[in-house]
Amino acid sequence: MGKTNKPNWKTYRDIGIQELKLSKYLLACKSFKSALNNPPSNVIEKYFIQVFLARTYYLMSCQKNAVKILKELFTYSRGIWELANHLSYKIDFGNIYYLNESLIIFTKHIKEDKNLLKKEKVDFLIELFWLMGFLNRKLENYEESIINFSWSLFLLKQHPRSYHQLQEDYLGFLYADRSIAYYLGGNIKEAFSDINKSIENNSFCYRAYIHAGLIYQEYCNFNMAISMFEKAIDESSEIYEPYITDISRLYINKCFAEFKIGNIENAINDFYIGFSKDKKFINRNQDIIKLIPESLKNIIRIKFQISFK
Repeated sequence: MGKTNKPNWKTYRDIGIQELKLSKYLLACKSFKSALNNPPSNVIEKYFIQVFLARTYYLMSCQKNAVKILKELFTYSRGIWELANHLSYKIDFGNIYYLNESLIIFTKHIKEDKNLLKKEKVDFLIELFWLMGFLNRKLENYEESIINFSWSLFLLKQHPRSYHQLQEDYLGFLYADRSIAYYLGGNIKEAFSDINKSIENNSFCYRAYIHAGLIYQEYCNFNMAISMFEKAIDESSEIYEPYITDISRLYINKCFAEFKIGNIENAINDFYIGFSKDKKFINRNQDIIKLIPESLKNIIRIKFQISFK
């Protein structure tokens, strides 16, 4: 007899997704649990299976189990943020939409759940609205994104963090994140207002300077853009360990701005710094890399033995 291959996590996940679509919740739950019993080595895949399992629990009216999984993804590993960033850089809008819809369901439940302690509920909602603001921004739902970020800011101001520096951190990064939603939605005045509020709350918020640089660059003020990007580099090296996606976005945009004003050597060095810090630098930044001329790419290829494929 031939050898029978044992189903792996991917098989169980795919079966679970089909069962979930058919509203066969008990079977879907069993399949997702089987997938997690022998989980994928890629943690992003594991996080997404957990989101599927949480949603299945919710639809089975096992809200307690659903919220428990979601809380773990937010608080212990920050896995749900890693998942959201991964989907955004894959430009996987289908699953970004699915994740956002799942969070909407959980948000409604938590707001209505009288069993959650008030502080725990507020802390969780701040995170949920923040993440939905990010996801809606990626989906180009800018008005909804601004509403999400605004709710997160409102709750944070009503219920400040216990440590002053932590409150400043939250406010600084939340205002910075809302600023880019305002900008992409066409409201430049409010975008710069939020950047200023971000810096007022936390002058070390490197993301505010990145976003200011992106706006100046869009309006072809490359010298001001470079100034803002350099400020972001200074602040991130002083206080924070920036997200790899922020580092990637920072250095590719500084590279482009330096190139546009003729600082070729600086552009080449910025490209290499970004590439050395982020293994997926080229894949993440295809939209800007397409704008870099082949002559500059050839210099980078020869000098650093970098392939653009």
